[in-house]
Amino acid sequence: VSRTFSFLKSRMSSTRNKTKGKEVKEGKEKAGAANGHQLVPASPSGLALCVACDKSVSGKELLQCSNCFLNVHKHCRDSVAACGKVTAKTSRTSFHLQTNQKGKELFQIIDKKRSASQKKQQSKYKQYNVLLRYLLECRESRSSFFLIDARSIFDEAGRAGKRRRSSSSVPRTDAVDAPLMSDLSAELLGLEVESWSLAVSPEFCRQHDRHTIKRQEVIYELMQTELHHIQTLTVMSGVFRRGMLEELQLDWDSVARIFPCLDPLLLFHKNLFGALLQRRGDAAQPEDPRNYLIHQIGDILLQQFSDEYAKEMKQVYGEFCSHHTEAVGVFKELQQQNKKLQNFVKVRLLLRREVPEFILLVTQRITKYPVLLERILHYTREGSREHSDLSSALVQIRDIIAAVDLTVNRYERCQELQEVLARLENKSFAKLKNDKVFRKQDLHSKHRDLQYKGLVYWKTATGRLKDTLALLLTDVLVFLQEKDQRFVFAAVDQKPPVIPLQKLIVREVANEERGMFLISASSVGPEMYEVHATTRDERNAWMRHIRQAVERCVLGLQCLSGLPLKVCVQVHVCVSPVI
Repeated sequence: VSRTFSFLKSRMSSTRNKTKGKEVKEGKEKAGAANGHQLVPASPSGLALCVACDKSVSGKELLQCSNCFLNVHKHCRDSVAACGKVTAKTSRTSFHLQTNQKGKELFQIIDKKRSASQKKQQSKYKQYNVLLRYLLECRESRSSFFLIDARSIFDEAGRAGKRRRSSSSVPRTDAVDAPLMSDLSAELLGLEVESWSLAVSPEFCRQHDRHTIKRQEVIYELMQTELHHIQTLTVMSGVFRRGMLEELQLDWDSVARIFPCLDPLLLFHKNLFGALLQRRGDAAQPEDPRNYLIHQIGDILLQQFSDEYAKEMKQVYGEFCSHHTEAVGVFKELQQQNKKLQNFVKVRLLLRREVPEFILLVTQRITKYPVLLERILHYTREGSREHSDLSSALVQIRDIIAAVDLTVNRYERCQELQEVLARLENKSFAKLKNDKVFRKQDLHSKHRDLQYKGLVYWKTATGRLKDTLALLLTDVLVFLQEKDQRFVFAAVDQKPPVIPLQKLIVREVANEERGMFLISASSVGPEMYEVHATTRDERNAWMRHIRQAVERCVLGLQCLSGLPLKVCVQVHVCVSPVI
């Protein structure tokens, strides 16, 4: 309207007024024009974003184009793309401002005839309008996934915009959270505020000393983070896994490799969170249910981290964490190959984390419990039953974490061994001192696990150092050499490249900080090897792992001599008939 009125007025004015208006216009263009934009200072009541740097802009730093209505910082105006509405033939654009009772605003640009260049220019601006609309709908329906505010959501949108330049489809995120997360809303469960002292009334909080308040704050944090973890698992299971299976029709094996053990994980954490909620309800004040003081929580944690629960937790988290790298790799591979999966993820993750980030969050959750328990213990009276239960629960969760780490390490070593065996020539073999042959299939024994591996240098009789790959297995030490990008059993000085551990002795080499002697006291005949590592620390690590493997192997032989074969197999003892 303003531009139309100015145009009519200029047509009716005199030549002198036209000249004067032209001078004023040239001055404005000199001060605020950039790439064809008519940039003028503006002060919108809502949140504005700079199209050049994707950051919020307000106050004196805000400039707005009177043609296409984009917002930009003063110092970013030279970085914006050329204005698509500088010609007189450009179609008219209507700009509508809708304001609700709470002062919230929605912006929508409607173009009747939009050229290709205009679509590209306004795609990012339209994206932010959609995000703002989603923010308002979430707050009005009180069903948002996480507690979010305008600043955080637009910061996330800016990062998402950089990752996803394509705006071909409008995100339907409102259909993702509301039905699924209605029972897991932090606001409905009384866990939406930052701390316990803000959740209860100020009068109730002032009745307790600082020590008690600190303890309640940590318990509140435990409950709040447990809820967030359940929300994460629920989205992984109910949104992504279900969508990949039902909407995209992906095969179950691939989806199961991306999201292993989700159902038992959800069940475990829902049981824990349900017990915590019930304890909070029992501790609530009858006259005001929002006021509560939890006196005892150690018994719940001890029960959840002991006995059958602990066994299940070791198994489930061990499997999930072991397949972390594999799950991320399978997802990225499918995402690159499947266009429908790319669109599916784009629609549901515009305001969310990526799927690999969800998987990482699950693997990290188990490591948070010791820190929270230690903080609760710090504010618990020593000598009390509560202190004893918390201490026992802390020991149990640390034992669970150690078991999970052991499972992860064992799985990673198994994968490393499989990678080496895949490159080992099928026809390659090693001849032992007893004239028996050790072949590739002998390394495939399910009771023969990889303990340690690395590059070492085998010193020959002439003093040369041969590059070899050493594999320390459950009962043998194997040396391989690389040949034409494949592996073969090492052949150095006609010595067997496979050394049994039952009678192996390891010693340092005098005056050589990187060398060690391997002395095999076999019944067929002793043999000595001189092996060098890359560094002194690496040599010490090899000696430590070899000695530990020899001790376990000897212990296994002692068990084998006094126990039935079935029991010996359970302790993973392997005595190969070829050694």
